[in-house]
Amino acid sequence: MTVYGASYEPSGLRKPNGKIVGGATELLLQDETPDGGINTRVSKSSSGRPVQVASVPTRISWPANLKPQDYEALFVRTVSDRLRYLIEDIEPGVHQFIELHYVRKTGEVLHKRWFWQVCNRIDSVFAERPGWVFDRVSWRYPSGDKLIFDVTRSGGSHFWHEKHVYCGLMMSEHAMARLNEEDISGFSLHEYATVQR
Repeated sequence: MTVYGASYEPSGLRKPNGKIVGGATELLLQDETPDGGINTRVSKSSSGRPVQVASVPTRISWPANLKPQDYEALFVRTVSDRLRYLIEDIEPGVHQFIELHYVRKTGEVLHKRWFWQVCNRIDSVFAERPGWVFDRVSWRYPSGDKLIFDVTRSGGSHFWHEKHVYCGLMMSEHAMARLNEEDISGFSLHEYATVQR
């Protein structure tokens, strides 16, 4: 069994230009209570916790001649209708989706999108290894060591953020396979080694 790190991959050579033109500009979590892990106060989008609806942008300017991919990451993560339905089919009722729009500079709506907040926060990194030391909220490990994940600790989750290491959006083998089947665009995937105990 394999897990994947998923990052944003622009359709062209560079990330599209735009700006937030409606709604809020800074995400706020519904609950920022410290839990011994990272990102509850620093990187809200990578916290694995729901956000306050009023803190989400509602309108983002977008190049009129560029069709958005299923997954885009301009200021916030957004997904197409079909990717939202696929995520909900893979992991029903877990993640947060809030409607927003990509618009022209004039304000005309170009595309309906969904803000996507991943709402699984898991500690599944395999840290029982030489030189790994827990430091306050995260693991420090020897230079050159690669992350390995324990699939028995991910609890059947398919999209998540790690609680004690900085590694971005994580995805299960099942989720990756479903995204490939549906030819979902916008992701670059990195395969991680796993253990199963």
